Amino acid sequence: MKQLTTLAALFTLLAIQACSSPPPEQSAVTPSSEPIPATLDNPASVKMQTFILRGEVVLGPDVSSLTPCDSNNQYWLDLSPELKQQARAVAHQPYQALYGEVIGYLTPPSQTGFNGDYTARFVVQQINQLSAENPQRCQHPSRPTRAFGTEPFWSIQFTPQGLEFQPLGGDKQHFMIENSQLSTQQRHYQFPEGQLSLVRAVCSDNMSDTLYSWRSTLTLSATTYQGCATLSNVDTTQTWASTYFASASDQRGFGVTLELNADHSAITRYRYLSGERELVEKGYWQQLNPKQVQVVMTHHQQQYLLSERIYTRDGFQLHADKEKIGHQVYPISEGGLTLFQAKSITDEQATFHRPTLNDHPQSIPSRGDYDEQVDQAIKRYFALHKTDPSHVHYRWLKYDLNGNQTPELLVQLDWCQQDQCTLLIFEQKAGEWRFNSRINQVATPFQLGKLAHHGWQDLILPIRRDQQTQHYQLAYNGISYPVTTRDAQPAQTTQISGVTLFADGLEPKSGVKL
Repeated sequence: MKQLTTLAALFTLLAIQACSSPPPEQSAVTPSSEPIPATLDNPASVKMQTFILRGEVVLGPDVSSLTPCDSNNQYWLDLSPELKQQARAVAHQPYQALYGEVIGYLTPPSQTGFNGDYTARFVVQQINQLSAENPQRCQHPSRPTRAFGTEPFWSIQFTPQGLEFQPLGGDKQHFMIENSQLSTQQRHYQFPEGQLSLVRAVCSDNMSDTLYSWRSTLTLSATTYQGCATLSNVDTTQTWASTYFASASDQRGFGVTLELNADHSAITRYRYLSGERELVEKGYWQQLNPKQVQVVMTHHQQQYLLSERIYTRDGFQLHADKEKIGHQVYPISEGGLTLFQAKSITDEQATFHRPTLNDHPQSIPSRGDYDEQVDQAIKRYFALHKTDPSHVHYRWLKYDLNGNQTPELLVQLDWCQQDQCTLLIFEQKAGEWRFNSRINQVATPFQLGKLAHHGWQDLILPIRRDQQTQHYQLAYNGISYPVTTRDAQPAQTTQISGVTLFADGLEPKSGVKL
């Protein structure tokens, strides 16, 4: 109950202040008619669309899990008794690492039991392939739907132009598909030279420790080939994977960042202008239809809690008007929550919008003189956060961090621990300085990186860790720079530009007094 109260309080704060179908060769078959919009008020309308995940599969007597390719995240693998029996026939011993491609959908973990510590459970509808022969297949590129056999060796796969047939020792042949019939259990393709049939059934090629879920029959001229088949291992729902955000403002004291990751994990961050520690929720996402995505948070600040939103896509925006916490549905006030997709700046855009920093070495000293607009911006920040500005000193400078030809205002306060002080960043909006970022414990001088994230230049900060001072890279997250340097990554020498800010290294105590 205490955990539910915590999330409910967070949602209350938000409510007050916020105050295409895949082609035939893809892994999922979706209806061609316009889908009925899913709503949290009508649970029957929330229908999960299956998708494919591939990665390292571990099967054991008590625990079965999947670690997606290029991910450190793990999902509990929920297999039916029949599928579990088929899968265990591949493994030579319990908890052996296997390569797997599974088709299914995500659902929340239990609050208790073995799966309670996982982000989600992946409910397997079918196994595309499971192999003990080479568990490192994540490094292989994705593949289209493919049929193949060993007696004799042959293979046929889908291409944008149709089908490509490769006999052992022979030349490739290309066929144009004239007709196809698809269902969840069978797939039939006809072309002038013959036909290809796929039937859902357990299959093994007898040459490797690999399990497949489709059998294939290829009739070509007067020859019939028998074998197995795999569906495409391309996740067609990856168009949702991105970072989305709603910026903080003076009226709304926090910003929201939603990360929909390629491994189907999701992270929601609430960042407060007051400098309070950000709140983090973790969970998963999955497509409901081409226009809607389900985002379920299963852990709030590392505690088990369930909250769900259904976002509808409109161009580069996501919009949700309700949130489900536990079993209760709440409206999000003022028309709901709209998030904007963060677009990373391309190399070509970066070259066009800003000079290569390494070609223009600069040393920008801080200033300790009084400027009324600068002083008023800092006082507004203190007023917004109900903080007494008395006896606070600061030094400041201006520099264009985001390449929009308008400089940002950087202010270092004398809130310091040893030689590391609080840095405030303001950007010019509607003719006045608007607060953008606060970074604690920043030592000066520091440099800018050559790379930009979300259009903002990386900051290269000197940070002392393990009794050594090294350069670390702090990247813009689409809303702001992070409040702390805790997650900053080590910077390579090739990533550091020649631009140095607060180059004089003067303490803010020697600057302007509020």
